[in-house]
Amino acid sequence: KLALKCSMPANQKMLEACLLEAEVLQQLAVALPADVVTYNRVPQYVTHSVSPSSAASAGNSPEASAEGQPPPRVLVVMSKLDGKPLDQWLYGIDENRIKTIGMAELLNGPLPGGRLATRDLASAGATTAALISQMAPVFMALAKIAYHRDISAHNFLIREAEEGKEEFAVLDFGLAVRSDSWQKEYKTRNISGDPRYFSPAAWMLMVYGYKYLDAHPDPSFLEQYKFRMDHFSFGVMALEVFFALWKGPECEASGILGAEQVHALSKARAAWRAFWTDSVNFFQMFHTKGASTTRQTLARSQAMTKYADKLRTLTQALHHAAKCNQHSVVAAVLEISADLVDPRGSMKWQDLTGLLRRAAGTPAATARERRSSNKESAPQSPLSGRPATLESPKAKRISRHSVSFDDFPEEPKSPERATPRTSPFYSKHNNSSSNDNNSKLRCSWCLTTAWQCQQLEQTEPAARRMCSCPVPPISSLSLSTRGLFIFMGRQATVLWQRSRLRLSACIASV
Repeated sequence: KLALKCSMPANQKMLEACLLEAEVLQQLAVALPADVVTYNRVPQYVTHSVSPSSAASAGNSPEASAEGQPPPRVLVVMSKLDGKPLDQWLYGIDENRIKTIGMAELLNGPLPGGRLATRDLASAGATTAALISQMAPVFMALAKIAYHRDISAHNFLIREAEEGKEEFAVLDFGLAVRSDSWQKEYKTRNISGDPRYFSPAAWMLMVYGYKYLDAHPDPSFLEQYKFRMDHFSFGVMALEVFFALWKGPECEASGILGAEQVHALSKARAAWRAFWTDSVNFFQMFHTKGASTTRQTLARSQAMTKYADKLRTLTQALHHAAKCNQHSVVAAVLEISADLVDPRGSMKWQDLTGLLRRAAGTPAATARERRSSNKESAPQSPLSGRPATLESPKAKRISRHSVSFDDFPEEPKSPERATPRTSPFYSKHNNSSSNDNNSKLRCSWCLTTAWQCQQLEQTEPAARRMCSCPVPPISSLSLSTRGLFIFMGRQATVLWQRSRLRLSACIASV
């Protein structure tokens, strides 16, 4: 089966967007793994062409330019994918009905023909985990080429052979932008996509402009918009699927969940509903009153501040719920979703599948996943050897990237977003009286973090879990040459900065 997409762009920018969609599909066909192509996760590119519109040249097109030149016609031929739009599958209504539906009905139903509140906790988690694990390789390959910018439940298809064995696919790359140039273009490009899945930065940009966003006291919002807007939208959609399918804590069988688990999940659900209500209300205002009225209404209120606060509350509630449901697929889904929507999130697309595999207890498929699966189940501080806790305020600043050089090609990053990734080497503390070697060893990655935070006595468990350094008990002289050079280079940098400050002080005194 083939599908034909016909576009008649009215200007040069729209023409470039149409051609970029064809280019993205063409490059994805080469970049995607064979199993992703086999399961039809994205439309397969066939061919495309650009030609003048015959109807327009005859004067019958209302889209002809003022100079009388007809708009070109862009034809893209791709494979036609089977399935049902994910939003229709969830709610039993189309996108136009969602533009006017009340939130009480959307959250609680009844919505005949949909799947609202039809699954228990494990089943809802399994379906959401399937969505994440199937789509992560697609977005990992896409991130090297472009950002989708229009991730929404309407642009995903679902094929349901039976409950628990759903297959997903993503469509419509018409609003994509090149990932290698987006960091410079975001100030001049229009905001695009479904407003329900806009990040806080996108709304700030629309309401106040890019200068407000650039000067915002929390730079993580801008970083998220420049580097992780697809992460955010996909995370929101994953939460939408999970909480729409789940019946709720009150419907779980007695004895399966403890009181603390029920309380944590209830708080996460309430935080999601508060955040999702704002998202849908903005979406409905945008479509009923228009962009200009929406901008003016939001600018006169504190809606953006409250929206960001609700997102912060949501991420905290999700992390806590995941902690209370450890070693389960549901916990992995909540932890992943929280990181994806968090402006300070750091998980990469290639990390998601491994986390879900380990949660489900299935064998790791890659060297990176096998190394991560060998970590201790109870993360410890690399300095003290004591169990790490989430309460450390310093731990919020620790990167959760794993250390590797040879497993996956990195996602494209601007120099502004450079993340330190060093080859692990180990050293002992000066105090050698203790027999517990593991408590006295630290890798260069953890040591770097300690320099940044000045204290690593209590480390966030997620940060330690994502560190690929197993900290084996080895000799203090067993240092890798590369690691030693990195250590010496950092020391030299510190000394140079101190010398420069002293020299400046001397010049100023003279």
